[in-house]
Amino acid sequence: YGPAFDLAIATPSSIYNDHKLDESYSPKNANGHYLGDMNLRRAIALSTNTIAYQVFQQVGQEQGLKYLEKMKFHSLCFADTQAPSISLGGFTTGVTVDDMARGYAVIANHGRSCLRKIEHEKDGLIYDGEKEARKQIYSQDAAYMLTDAMQGVFRESYGTGSTLNLNGHIASGKTGTTNSNRDSWLCGFT
Repeated sequence: YGPAFDLAIATPSSIYNDHKLDESYSPKNANGHYLGDMNLRRAIALSTNTIAYQVFQQVGQEQGLKYLEKMKFHSLCFADTQAPSISLGGFTTGVTVDDMARGYAVIANHGRSCLRKIEHEKDGLIYDGEKEARKQIYSQDAAYMLTDAMQGVFRESYGTGSTLNLNGHIASGKTGTTNSNRDSWLCGFT
């Protein structure tokens, strides 16, 4: 969604249709249901796979990957340039926690990279980003729209993170699961 907002392809109020897709790669929603027209704000809160895929198709695989490269996602590989499953986070070798931390830090930091380094208590320096710190990845407007839209994950009664008790804290995030709930992610920030 970040690249779509940054490239002015869509906004949180853009309407898409959640429906069964009939393509060579046809993602389905985790619950197996389709809800028709909805704005991206609601699609994000519901973690609607079909709409995420449609937005990704508009952004384009090559353009979408450029954003991840700017954020120094280490888990990217050549096979990802041809895999439509990356529209839903289905990368060939998966993603790492430090990749996700970098990605969400950019959103929380008004579209700029901000991680200077990540150190592991035993393994030492995992990431050295001094040269990349403060690089603009998304526009401030795109980062704001994404931050605001992702609040619905927790705030809206239908949001996939609505059952978390945040004690009144405002938070932005996104959930995602793989087939048969093999992997389940919640990434976000306050």
